[in-house]
This record gives sequence, C-alpha cells and structure tokens, in this order.
Amino acid sequence: MGWTSFSGNVNQAKPVEVNRNPKMLIVFDLKTGTNVRFLASLRFLICNPFTMNKQDAVAKALSYFDEGYACSQSVLLAFAEELDLNENTAKLISSTFGGGMGRLRQKCGAVTGGFMVLGLTYGNSDPRDMDTKLASYKKVRELNHLFEDIHGTSVCADLLKKHATEADVSERKHHKIICRKIVSDVVGILYDLTFQPK
Repeated sequence: MGWTSFSGNVNQAKPVEVNRNPKMLIVFDLKTGTNVRFLASLRFLICNPFTMNKQDAVAKALSYFDEGYACSQSVLLAFAEELDLNENTAKLISSTFGGGMGRLRQKCGAVTGGFMVLGLTYGNSDPRDMDTKLASYKKVRELNHLFEDIHGTSVCADLLKKHATEADVSERKHHKIICRKIVSDVVGILYDLTFQPK
C-alpha cells in the first residue's frame, strides 16, 4: 500500500494522506486522526476498483446460496472481496439475517444483506456526518423500492405465502422455489445501484 501526502480541499484543506489501495480510497486526516470517507461514487470514479460484472456477481451469490449459506450471507459475500471485507467476517455479520431475520419472517434476508452492502459502500463512520448518513438511507429505500417493484413486498412471510406452501417451507423447498431468485434479483439491483460502471 503506497501512501501519498498532499494538502487538498478535503475538510477545509487540512493535511491528509491518501492510501490508494486497488480496491478503495481511504483518506486519513492527519490533524484530527480520523478517516475521511469520500462518497462511494467518487471513490469508484477515482479508483475504478470493481472488477466483476453483473453476471459474475449474481453467479457468485448463487454459488454461496447453493452451498447452504443464508440469503443474507450470499448477498453480502458476493461483494465482500470487492469491498475488502474479510470473508469470514462477512459470513458471521450476515449469518443471523436469513429467514426474514433469524426466521422471524420479517424483512427479507437477501434485502437486509443488500442493506449491508450499501452500508459498506455508502455508509457513514462519523456520527456527525448527516449528509452521508441520509444519502445512504436514501440508497436503502431505493433498493427496497426496486425490490418491491419486482416482488410486491420485501417481507419474508408474504413472499413465502405468495410463492410456496407451508409444506414447501417445512421441507425447505422454498429455497429453490423463490429464495434463489430473490438472491439473484437483489444482487442484480445492487450491482446496478452501486457497481455498474457509469
């Protein structure tokens, strides 16, 4: 990792160091000792860090799902390497969100896995950075809206009722009936929202 020092117009022209990792751009503010996060779209524009195409992202997610990972895990894992997120950490963080969050059958696990990707991509690390926080919330609503345009709902219980019987669910056949398509759809939407080259 090479470091370059410069004085620029980042946070009122404070001295900063820039780490140009092939996968992301981190700006470290020497005066305050904090990381300054660029908006993700600007990071992507400057560094062009993402190498996988949409079909690769979907195939990767489905491969994880077919191995037995939860829908939430499969979505986050599809993008973990691109976001420099440790694979095991990604597995653990997203492990309890399957089945509509721990089988509560509430918000779809694949969608919540998508929210995690958006947080890693657009989220705020500074609690005072309301602009970034609100922009990331907007992305979350956009993902949810686009998903519901396809499926009519993002509630796990409603999705299962719409596409599978209780017997299908008890025999875990719903994974092939609907959940696999949902994982694919969420990853496709995420790619278009976040990773599609402009």
